[in-house]
Amino acid sequence: MKLLVPLVLCACAVVAAQNQESVARFSSRVQLVEVYASVIGADGAPVMGLRRSDFQVYEDARPQELTTFVAGEFPLTVALGVDRSFSMAGEPLRLAKLASQTFLRQLKPGDRSMVVAEPGGDGTSRYRLLETLRQYGEQTVTADPNTNHGPDGAAHPSDRR
Repeated sequence: MKLLVPLVLCACAVVAAQNQESVARFSSRVQLVEVYASVIGADGAPVMGLRRSDFQVYEDARPQELTTFVAGEFPLTVALGVDRSFSMAGEPLRLAKLASQTFLRQLKPGDRSMVVAEPGGDGTSRYRLLETLRQYGEQTVTADPNTNHGPDGAAHPSDRR
C-alpha cells in the first residue's frame, strides 16, 4: 500500500501535465539602447563639439538617462543589398546602381562595406566571383556577372586564357 500511494500521485501528475496546454514563453529586457546621432547645422555642415548636456532622449514622452556618451567620428560598417530581379530591369536598376555608387563614395577610409547582389543566371557567375576572393588585406577583383568584366572593364581572370 505504501508503494501504491506515490505511484498513484505520479500518475495523477502526469495526467494533469498532459491536460495543460503547453504555452511557449519568452521574456526579455533591455538595459542599454545605443543611439547614434549626427547633427547637421542650418548650413548643412556637421555640428562639432557637442556634449552630453546637448542631448535629451525620450521614450514614450518620458526622459531617459544618458548613461554613456561618446563624441567623435567612428568607423562605419554597412551591408548594401541591391535588388537585381526582373522587376528592376532597365532604368530602375540603373538608378539603384547609381544610388549605391553614390552612397559608397561617401564612405571614409576606415569604413567597411559589403555589397550583396544575387548574380542570377545559371549560377556559374557566382562561382567565378568566389574564385576571385583573396585573403583580407589583399585586393579582391570582382566581376559583373552580366558582362563577366571587372570594374576596370577588363575580362574576368577566369576568362583570360
